[in-house]
Amino acid sequence: MAKGSQKSRIDRQVVKIGEQEFRLAKPHKGVDLPIKEKIEIAKVICQFYETDDHTLEECCQAVGVNSRTFFKWRADLPEISEIYLQADKEKETIYRHKLRQRARTNAERLMDGYTVELTEHEAERFVDQAGNVTMVTTRVKRKEVFIRPSVKLTETVLYNMDGRNFEKNPGGIEGVTEGTNIPPIDWVE
Repeated sequence: MAKGSQKSRIDRQVVKIGEQEFRLAKPHKGVDLPIKEKIEIAKVICQFYETDDHTLEECCQAVGVNSRTFFKWRADLPEISEIYLQADKEKETIYRHKLRQRARTNAERLMDGYTVELTEHEAERFVDQAGNVTMVTTRVKRKEVFIRPSVKLTETVLYNMDGRNFEKNPGGIEGVTEGTNIPPIDWVE
């Protein structure tokens, strides 16, 4: 080996993400890793990131890389930039899918109606012998409130799912005022 050209040894670390284990180069401050190692680390960061369960900073931290270092690698290496863009696109797809599922669940709940339990506390003013005033709970009342199904939402879903068989606005609907998006409430004791 020529004088002055020392090949630095690359330390390795095992990074476990979920059920998977990765044997990656361990970054050190002031030590420039080979491009191949940076790309391998970036692939793991992006694989972790695209699950939409963690921020990019958390993903970088999991493999021992500062997020600023990752952004520098991204700016310097088009391969890493491409890996990140693909992961970000996948993350957005997963997020949209999760959002659609939440919207569907909430819409089904509103279409079926649901019950909410409310608690009311009645209190009276109490003055002790020293003249201190406090409020003392005298009665706790629990009520179940049934939120009736949203007729407007049901109508919209039927129209969007089967527009040929359902008219958009067939006529007035009793009990629902125009522009209301909160279904009427029935009190159940």
